[in-house]
Amino acid sequence: MDTNKEIRRIQKIFKRPSFINKYLNIKEIERLKHISYYCGMDYASNHFYDFKYYVSRYDHSLNTALVTYQLTHDKEKTLAALLHDIASPCFSHVIDYMNEDYVTQESTEEMTRDIIRECDELIASFKLDNISVDKIFEYLENSIVNNKRPKLCADRIDGIIIPGLTWLQIINADEAIKLYKSIDTCINEDGEEEICINNEASIKSLIAINDAVNSETQKDYDIYLMNLLAMIVKTLLEDEVIKYNDLYILKEYELIMKIEQHCRKKPDFNALWHEFRYTNSINNPYHIEVKQRSINPLLKLDFKEIKRYNKLGD
Repeated sequence: MDTNKEIRRIQKIFKRPSFINKYLNIKEIERLKHISYYCGMDYASNHFYDFKYYVSRYDHSLNTALVTYQLTHDKEKTLAALLHDIASPCFSHVIDYMNEDYVTQESTEEMTRDIIRECDELIASFKLDNISVDKIFEYLENSIVNNKRPKLCADRIDGIIIPGLTWLQIINADEAIKLYKSIDTCINEDGEEEICINNEASIKSLIAINDAVNSETQKDYDIYLMNLLAMIVKTLLEDEVIKYNDLYILKEYELIMKIEQHCRKKPDFNALWHEFRYTNSINNPYHIEVKQRSINPLLKLDFKEIKRYNKLGD
């Protein structure tokens, strides 16, 4: 299947604001086309992963921005959504594993503000559009773009639907589009704006997909192969093949070239890479707690009444 045929079809259900176009061509954002949404597991053994097609952090970032614009028509929130993964290193959350941040998987996000501030082209575009950098940072922390669990946000919505479509393949594109169209906004019990779902069938489907994705990320094969790739990257750093900052500059295919070159010099390293690429059995030695992806969405009922899903029976 064409890599982005379904992704493009999904993106067409949203209006794409013209102001976003110049940001899509900025080098730091274009780089995300070469950063896998699935943390480098696209390159892992196909005995365990069978993704429908390649999805990039760029795809996810644009989806998140389009969802945000559809809900808010707010420039700053939309750009915060587009930029929320600008600090994604090669192999994304594998680097959190390398940093032993298994539960929150946020250690790599520390670079976000620096990358935005140091991108001259991005700052110049902000000035042209009268965009406040501080507002971008505020919306990256707590807004419709990025809320704490178990609340929904634009990032989280896409992070449920896309894996359901392309990793677990438990929904098709029509079902994915139906879920995107069920998204609305409301004021939650804390007086804050939050994403909600406008029908009970969609909220149940979204929770079922989320639970399935969460279950998959707890399995031995995923924990083992994420850690194995983390060990491979850590070895590159220890052997001074790369520097830590290179993970935020290189594209994944460039890092893989360095991995393969190092394989030719170091047989034990080559064995690690071969294990990652081709193993057909898992003996997971990593008994660790990893991130729990819980959600408790708001449902918009008739007459604009709002209820948390776990309180629908009350």
